Amino acid sequence: MKTFVIKLTIFIFLILILQKFVLSYFPYQPPQAVESLKTYQQNETNIIFFGDSTTTWWSKYEADNRSIQTMLSNLLNKGIGMVCHDGYQAGMYDAYTNYMVKQNYYPSYIIIPINLRSFSIGWDLGGPQFIDEMLYLDFYNTPLSPFLTFTTNLAIPDGNKLYENIYYLSTEFDGNTVVGSGGDYENKLKNASLNTRFKLMFQMNYLASVNADNSKLNNLLNIADRYRNTKTKVIFYITPIDYQTGEKYFGKRFLTQVKENANTIVSQLKQHQSLVLDLSTSLPSKNFIWKEESYVNEHMNKDGRAFIAAQLAKTIEGNK
Repeated sequence: MKTFVIKLTIFIFLILILQKFVLSYFPYQPPQAVESLKTYQQNETNIIFFGDSTTTWWSKYEADNRSIQTMLSNLLNKGIGMVCHDGYQAGMYDAYTNYMVKQNYYPSYIIIPINLRSFSIGWDLGGPQFIDEMLYLDFYNTPLSPFLTFTTNLAIPDGNKLYENIYYLSTEFDGNTVVGSGGDYENKLKNASLNTRFKLMFQMNYLASVNADNSKLNNLLNIADRYRNTKTKVIFYITPIDYQTGEKYFGKRFLTQVKENANTIVSQLKQHQSLVLDLSTSLPSKNFIWKEESYVNEHMNKDGRAFIAAQLAKTIEGNK
């Protein structure tokens, strides 16, 4: 027993030395969003608006570059907490809201956009994975937290490479029909004309079926359940897409598939007593700016962003 106590003491001593070394050369730096959430909680900010680039991007031909969050803040005449980054998706919103609950932060409203493209393998596996943020949120304020900067510096390159490899091997669907792999899709893009590239992007981004067991959908349901019996009202909204151009490429079946996917998401969230707005087909092509950027996305001009802000303001005012 005495030997065990001595060994344990030595082990703890070595861990403390290692911890001091790690902190000296790899100082602990929580994600900026975590620091922002701390400030929002201290200031008792009652609306937290998560987002990806659909909430913040603007047309280079317009002077009004306000984000949807800023537009909504102007409409409500109150401050809004913004937790946003290009490429964020349901998994990140799930992780951040879980962190907020652990910190006992329950704002009056949480707004979460649901981007239909984020369900595609191109975004889910081929896009940024935010491995560093996910690790921080899992182990924040634990004995492991001083080691996180050091650990993530090692984990991020290998982790991103792993996901990239998985993406290239993953199955691409059109509806429930297999049309190739992520690697096949990338090879097609390399040799395609601009118009064909756009058509391929619409197929990859929106035409795969979103089924009830989808992992991103389960992330959203986790959020719904997390706040079901709390003072916090969660407002989900499905972001608009340029369905009119999609119809030009694929006919009515494009709109049919988009509506089926949106209906799956809405019905599942409503079963979990959530408030969800389906805005997926609410805007015409003229409100999207993806052609300026030469890849198919959901970025909107000022009128499109103002429309979203107005819908959210109306929803908040109606659910006080």
